[in-house]
Amino acid sequence: MARTRSLPSNHRLPTRARWVLALGFVGMFVLMLFLTGVGLRSLNESQARLERITGEHLRKMLLVADMRNAARERTISLQRMILLADPIDLEEQFNHFTRRGGEFADRRLMLLELSLGEVERELLKKQGLLTGIAVPLQHRVVELARARRYREAHQLLTLRAIPAQDRVFAVLQQLYELQEQRNERTLRTAHIEYRIARIWVIGLSAATLLLGFLIAYIVVREYRNNDRVLREEKERAQVTLHSLAEAVIRTDAGGRVEYMNPVAERLTGWPGEVAAGRPLTEVFRILHDTSREPAEDPVSIATAVGTTVTDSGDIVLLTRGGHEYAIEHSATPVRNEEGEAIGAVVVFRDVTDVRALGRELVHQATHDPMTGMLNRREFENRAQQYLDSSRLADRVGALLYMDLDLFKAVNDTCGHLAGDELLKQLSILIRRRVRREDVLARMGGDEFAVLLQDCPPEKSAEIAEGLRRTVHDFRFVWEDRTIDIGASIGVVHVSADSGDMNDVFRSADVACRIAKEEGRNRVHTYQPDDLNVSSREREINWVQRIRQAIQHDGFVLYGQWIRPLSRGRGLATHCEVLIRLRDSA
Repeated sequence: MARTRSLPSNHRLPTRARWVLALGFVGMFVLMLFLTGVGLRSLNESQARLERITGEHLRKMLLVADMRNAARERTISLQRMILLADPIDLEEQFNHFTRRGGEFADRRLMLLELSLGEVERELLKKQGLLTGIAVPLQHRVVELARARRYREAHQLLTLRAIPAQDRVFAVLQQLYELQEQRNERTLRTAHIEYRIARIWVIGLSAATLLLGFLIAYIVVREYRNNDRVLREEKERAQVTLHSLAEAVIRTDAGGRVEYMNPVAERLTGWPGEVAAGRPLTEVFRILHDTSREPAEDPVSIATAVGTTVTDSGDIVLLTRGGHEYAIEHSATPVRNEEGEAIGAVVVFRDVTDVRALGRELVHQATHDPMTGMLNRREFENRAQQYLDSSRLADRVGALLYMDLDLFKAVNDTCGHLAGDELLKQLSILIRRRVRREDVLARMGGDEFAVLLQDCPPEKSAEIAEGLRRTVHDFRFVWEDRTIDIGASIGVVHVSADSGDMNDVFRSADVACRIAKEEGRNRVHTYQPDDLNVSSREREINWVQRIRQAIQHDGFVLYGQWIRPLSRGRGLATHCEVLIRLRDSA
């Protein structure tokens, strides 16, 4: 039976070698622990730094988004204040306007407390200067709205306050895009660092046998977790971009679509995956609303000028399905660190309702609500413009002032509803009798005016007579009654020698009154050398003075005693009561 022999003592490893081997294994183990600790610490620091940087960028983006929303709410409150007549509703909108201003200021202070770079501080400084311009304009709009000066408030809002606010929006958009670019750059840098560290750790781990594989496994697992965190942060940034109220399209350097958020997909009618790679001009089709001519490519303009370009004019977006949206848009070039253009970002929003509301407000401010004709104020503006142009270009026209005869009888016998219906039907007939280039207005009550542009005296007389016959031949039927009316028309020629606008209107009014005094239902052309005109003007002026005195309490009562000189029987004392008109001097 064979026996196992032990090695001789001289075949065993020397004590010194065992110690060296043991120390080598211990050193390897310590080295692996050291490498593991250093690797994990590096990963944790990288992850913490990434979370801190991305969190800071996201916080800045959210603060900028809150500032834009607060500014936009202030603009909406201004538009509502112009439309509100109830003082309570107006005060509520003013409180809402004030609160949004406080929110805007709070978010800006919070943003200034964060760590900001030089570019960010310059943008915030620029935003502060632009806000300093826009806020006084907004407060002036509030003052005009409270004073019920809605027309002035609307003009100030649309012509100055909103453009000033849009410039603030543009700076905020630059600040927002700056944060987005830095966030993406941070993600790219972290991803590169992750790959380098992974190769380094895995290579050292593989050289240290089992412990190396174990460390590699731990490192890979940690890095996978880190990669998951990166993807989650990227998804959060993507969700933030998707949640914006504005539509966003990002293009590459060649003007091809790279990305569209859901709002852009809805407004253009193009799904993002279908639009990707297509030219921007195919997806983002914009036209001028008035001329219907294609608008210039905003990306090409922004790339050429090297800065953000904004267009808030009469631009409409033609969708893939043929629908139209009124929009305001801006385009900003995107450049790399070397200053090379690598793409652009187009931001736009739907302003169809706002633009329609503005047009409706303008129409209401310039037109008579019953007949749809121009009102007195707008007609006077048009007449003044024509009078000014006639002095420059030697144009000749005529002003027709028409007063309906027996209109008061219609209101008295049939009621005001009948009178309103009569005015509506007559406005339709009058429109058919004048030329397309003529200006027609209801001056108030039963009075109308027509400005015949570039019309010689013979033609103006023909048109005036045609209007008179049209009104005279018209038979108004109300319930079981048929009513005949007429029109007295005063005609005054408008030329470079017509004097100012007050003279023209006064002459037209005098001519109309003469037509009435001569028997109604006739046309009278104003003649400056008419001997009876001056006396009639004085009578008209006295009638106006008496009416004003009655309205403004301009009469004074006087009394004087009348006593007999002798004291005969039957003679009594009397009092004579007099009414006198205060002298305007």
